[in-house]
Amino acid sequence: MLEVFDTNRKRVAVMQNAFDITEKIKLNGVSSLSFSIPATDEKADYCTARRFVRYSGDMYRIIDYTVDKEDTGVITFECEHAIATLVDRLLFQEHILTGCTTREAIEYILDYQSDWVLDVCEFDFMYDYAWTSENLLAALWSIATPFTDYYRWTFDTSAYPWRLSLKKIDLLEKPEFYVFQGLNFLRSQKKTLSSEAVTRLYCLGYGEGVNQLGIESIDGFAYIDAEPEYIAEHGLIEAVFCDRSYQSADALYAAGLAILNEKKNPRVEYSVEVADLTEITGNDLHMAEVGKIIMFKADNYKTYITEVVKKYDTNDISLTIANKPSDIAESIADLADRQRIESTYSQGATQLWGSVLQNNASSTEA
Repeated sequence: MLEVFDTNRKRVAVMQNAFDITEKIKLNGVSSLSFSIPATDEKADYCTARRFVRYSGDMYRIIDYTVDKEDTGVITFECEHAIATLVDRLLFQEHILTGCTTREAIEYILDYQSDWVLDVCEFDFMYDYAWTSENLLAALWSIATPFTDYYRWTFDTSAYPWRLSLKKIDLLEKPEFYVFQGLNFLRSQKKTLSSEAVTRLYCLGYGEGVNQLGIESIDGFAYIDAEPEYIAEHGLIEAVFCDRSYQSADALYAAGLAILNEKKNPRVEYSVEVADLTEITGNDLHMAEVGKIIMFKADNYKTYITEVVKKYDTNDISLTIANKPSDIAESIADLADRQRIESTYSQGATQLWGSVLQNNASSTEA
């Protein structure tokens, strides 16, 4: 049953004619939901942009729709997970946190809105953070960027205010989901992304040009090298990690080291299609969820579920499993998106360094 809620989360309609309902759940990312209805559906007017929908559990927000007028016509809606509501709010201008625990940093961000509260936080690290006119979701994602431990963000939208948690992922734990040939396994495809390997990472933080923060003060080098065995296997592959939110060399180094530790090993992914047996067996070991540890018996491979795509009309599930719980390339891409704000610096933002003008100005010339 696909339900529609207004922007105040009051249920306004049940879309009994919805079909082609597909949910894509991503680990440490914004999940999505799509569905279609006949263009002649009298309830179509309830499905307007920025209203919320719920199908299997989580709350999603309608972001856009497409009308196909062939034959009787079909309207297809694209929705994003409710966690994306954090994009609507900003940490305006500069916000600097020093000496805060992980919980305190998350709660600082969530204090700037009222939809989400922190539930469980299984980490107690202390890093320095800085944000400049950043949206709340990007700031939230950055909290875990320097972690050397694997983690997963989880969300509970069953009651308001909605709750989010930051939990650990430990491959040493027992598998929580099994794929067996002859039971729920349908097909699989393996992919190794060796082109994404990095064995030397340069790290840059706050500032511009020669004044930009680096990590030379840590051990005398502007970069971090992977262990010799990784360089011997893959060669010397250089990349740059640049995030101007870091104003401490120690915090920048920790973030760079976490990224290098993931990038020094090529990412290995399986795309696995399975039958959803949950309704038949009622067994949690047949329930696929992102972040769960999976035992893929076809290759005797124990790893993580990083993405789940559920096609509710067929009861088939497509999984992405990998040797890492998340692709750090996505984190780097998120940081690149964050750097788009750099285009405002030349118009007077706080990170335009005055020293450049001072060094070139003359006291005798206008």
